Amino acid sequence: MTPASAADRPIDSAPQSHAPGAILPGRCGTSIRGRRVRSLGLVCLSAGFGVACAGLGHKVESDKASPVAVPERFLFDGQGGVAEAGAAFWRVVGSVELDALCDAALRGNLDLRRARSRLEAAEAVARSAGAGLLPQVSLEGNVSRSQQNLFLGRGAAGGKPLTVSQTLFPLSLGASYEVDLWGRVASTRRAAQLDAAASHEDLDAMAISVAGGVMGAYLGLVAERQTRELLRRQIDTNRKLLEAVELRFVHGQASAVDVLQQRSQLEAVLGQLPALEARLQVQTQQVAALLGRLVQRDEQVAALTSLPPVPPLPALGVPAALLERRPDVRAARKRMLAVDHRVASAKVELLPALRLSATTGFTGRAEPLSFFDNFVFNLASGLSAPLFDGGRRRAEVARVKAVLQEAVYAYGQVVLRALQEVEEALAREEGERAGLLAAEQRLETVGKTLEEARFRYAHGQTDYLPVLTTLITLQALEADKIQRQRAQWLARVGLVRALAGAVERSGGPGR
Repeated sequence: MTPASAADRPIDSAPQSHAPGAILPGRCGTSIRGRRVRSLGLVCLSAGFGVACAGLGHKVESDKASPVAVPERFLFDGQGGVAEAGAAFWRVVGSVELDALCDAALRGNLDLRRARSRLEAAEAVARSAGAGLLPQVSLEGNVSRSQQNLFLGRGAAGGKPLTVSQTLFPLSLGASYEVDLWGRVASTRRAAQLDAAASHEDLDAMAISVAGGVMGAYLGLVAERQTRELLRRQIDTNRKLLEAVELRFVHGQASAVDVLQQRSQLEAVLGQLPALEARLQVQTQQVAALLGRLVQRDEQVAALTSLPPVPPLPALGVPAALLERRPDVRAARKRMLAVDHRVASAKVELLPALRLSATTGFTGRAEPLSFFDNFVFNLASGLSAPLFDGGRRRAEVARVKAVLQEAVYAYGQVVLRALQEVEEALAREEGERAGLLAAEQRLETVGKTLEEARFRYAHGQTDYLPVLTTLITLQALEADKIQRQRAQWLARVGLVRALAGAVERSGGPGR
């Protein structure tokens, strides 16, 4: 009797042993070796596909250099070390009133409040961009009431219809999640985080600008008040001279021209007061506007009576340390890095995306024990890859790359401006210092000349014209000295602003 063939053997019977590579009986004639070969092929294909896709990625250069060469030292600086200009740089004036005004401006300035609102919006966008890293879950439910009338014939229930009603509570829970295979969501989130950090730096830069504006307006107010006191002294001096000339005219020792010339000089000085009072009001309103309010009629802003001497120059440090300290430079760098991350996100859009989803739900009737009837559960996954979009995605990559190059140049421009502001402030202060020293020397010389001219005129050795000419020169130089002191202080304000880092704010609109 011959052994049963494979075709005659029952389906549920199995041979005792199989040779390597033998086909297992069953509905699908698949060998173990065939499965392994295909599995290995799929692994290799996936690995090769991953490597190929990884080649389309983008590496963010966190240490991207500035397109502007940074010098090792400042042109006008002969010292090194860390700059002394701190966060509260306005304290260099040494005025309690100015300190109070700057603190009030950092709390009430409307531009700072706007910047704070922009920062909060940027932080919200950053939180929203990171939401893609977590599953999105939604819950839906409703209530429905249905009623059905059944007519069973004349003999049923006296011919009345049978009413069937029920209340249903459909409830479904859904979840979806995109597997961040290539880091697209992470890049988008990091870009938004960098934008928020740049907005924080913008807030610091705005605070520096506001405090510097308060300093400039305050020093201008002090200079105008000092000029007003000077005009009052000059008016008093001109009146005394006019009385002296008139007395000499009565005694026949002076001409009418001398009297008219001195009276004209007095009127010229008196004519400067209305414009000066108007400038004082303007400066007062400028200070108040920086504080976020207006000055009411007859309200005064506390200020010094005279400008103090400008203190010695602070140690500037090295330019590289300045760039690390300046908030506008840090903001530009962070925006550049944010665009770099967006380039990575745009390039990932060319790669496949894997999305997972799950839904579950049930429909329950009004009875408590039947609430979980008709329970449904569903799991799904999908892989999508762009094949043809008319070049839209690649055009977006090219666009973001161009934006990145623009951000690099913008960063370089901010670096250049930061260095330029320091150099210009140093050069301006050096020039103003030399000009003030020359004005003081000339003022001393003209003062001695006036004394000599008045002495000669009193003794009849000359007419009144040399006295008048020298007096006009002296009074002009006195006013010019105040303006030069103000200009030197404004140059110092520009320097300490250029050297300042984040402003310390307590209770203000910033962090």
